[in-house]
Amino acid sequence: QALEVTLGRRLRLDAALALETYVARRERDLEYLNQQLAESGRQLARDLESTGFELRTTRERAQAAERLASIGTLVAGLAHEIGTPMGVIQGHARLLEPAVQDENGRWRLRTIQAQIARISRIMESLLNMARPSRRKRVPVALAPLLDGTLAFITERLTRRRIEVVRAYAETPSVIADPEALQQVFLNLVMNAVDAMPNGGELRIAIAPAAGGAEVRVADTGSGVPPAVAQRIFDPFFTTKEVGRGTGQGLSIAHKIVVEGHGGQLTFETEVGVGTTFYVRLPIVPEVSAVAA
Repeated sequence: QALEVTLGRRLRLDAALALETYVARRERDLEYLNQQLAESGRQLARDLESTGFELRTTRERAQAAERLASIGTLVAGLAHEIGTPMGVIQGHARLLEPAVQDENGRWRLRTIQAQIARISRIMESLLNMARPSRRKRVPVALAPLLDGTLAFITERLTRRRIEVVRAYAETPSVIADPEALQQVFLNLVMNAVDAMPNGGELRIAIAPAAGGAEVRVADTGSGVPPAVAQRIFDPFFTTKEVGRGTGQGLSIAHKIVVEGHGGQLTFETEVGVGTTFYVRLPIVPEVSAVAA
């Protein structure tokens, strides 16, 4: 009988220990599941916040694109409105020149004509970029195209105290779409200007390359951090404030050069030193199937 009592006590003790162990294990399992659930909840909250931010950013960029389209229409109309009075002024300046005997007066009239011609070239370039058109392939001399691009932003370069250094080597004309290339160079130059808010040096170079020509656009600005450099050609990627850029400029430039002209668009950068973009264009373009 004593043995039975002892055995019963031991069985009850073992059962109690087993139950305690089971309960403790279940408590640990529940605690782990609670932690996982809490982490999942936090992750969902982060994902929701990120998705909301991306949606807001996409909406802001779509609105910016709409504004750009409206500005393009406005620019086209403005170019036509300005073109007529400019032509009238140009004509009167030419008619006056033979009647003016003073050499200083003639010089002033020639200056008026030269500046009006410059305005006309700028407005024509604006019209070419604003109006939709089929891409064309013609021989393009790079030096005049680059000088025409720089003429767009002469005032901004002066205001920012940016010195332009040109180094144009003799190169053959490339077969390209001049309006598309001007868009490429304008994007690269504007990025360089934005990188030098306190002034600096903008170096534009043209040099022969294997089978074509190379254009270099270099600045002495802040450079591009490695994390940003990895995504520099991604569509809609920008480090600029909302309203100051849509992140499309370099992406479009890359597509025009690579897919549209069978060329290469690369860059080198160093933080605190500056950035150089290289545009390599073949004499005969190798247009990809995507572009075609």
